[in-house]
Amino acid sequence: MGFTKNEKKVILTILEKSDRDDAENAIIRVLLDKFTKFLADADEAFLTEFFTRVEMIAPATSAQKIALHDLRPEGVTKQVEARRAESTGSRKGRAHAEQQQ
Repeated sequence: MGFTKNEKKVILTILEKSDRDDAENAIIRVLLDKFTKFLADADEAFLTEFFTRVEMIAPATSAQKIALHDLRPEGVTKQVEARRAESTGSRKGRAHAEQQQ
């Protein structure tokens, strides 16, 4: 479930032309090469947090695909729903407070 050689080449070319610093580029390069092993070696708490965060920032269609990943723990869906509700609630709360001023 890794990247093809061509996909890696394209991503690395983009990275070289980006404004990222060397440390960030090094991390991304390692993850491109070792992503499957990285996830397979992680414990369930890490995987739950990882998949929750990734799905929170992913576009809806990507999040749906990510949700099908073999290593994604079952509790992620509830975590994402709870955080989205929390986020929506805090945005509504801020908007309400601003209206009151």
